[in-house]
Amino acid sequence: MHGFPQFETPLEAARFFVRKNRLHQLSFETLSAADVHTVIADLREKLSRVRRRALRAHLMGAAHTALFLALGAAFLAIGPAALRGEFDRWVGKATVWAAASFWTFQVLVASLGAFAVDYMLRRRLKIARMWDHESRSIRDAIGRAEARHPLSG
Repeated sequence: MHGFPQFETPLEAARFFVRKNRLHQLSFETLSAADVHTVIADLREKLSRVRRRALRAHLMGAAHTALFLALGAAFLAIGPAALRGEFDRWVGKATVWAAASFWTFQVLVASLGAFAVDYMLRRRLKIARMWDHESRSIRDAIGRAEARHPLSG
């Protein structure tokens, strides 16, 4: 933590690194046992928040997946048979050509929707993995601190 003159104590620098997510710069060699205990408490609070965010991201991804699967199944369940009454009123009797063109249109729209959903769910998964990675780095920092001062945990 040397080289940061804006901090009056090593504890202030360590708490700054925890707040600003610069855990790789966090060093426990210059801290007393009480200071390490304070930093570990800060890290555990941050870990709790990050775990909640990771859980929320995973749950939102699962909810989006279930929603999109249900919408896709509902969209594909609507077929020419369900609309036959409407076809009969609008254009007379439904033909094989009309049913085939309707299914082709429906499959193309479903494919476009599937690509859009895939893009959205990949973004959700990326966010969830980012929070998981953040959680791992905080656990590693806690492990380093407890290894340096085993009686402080």
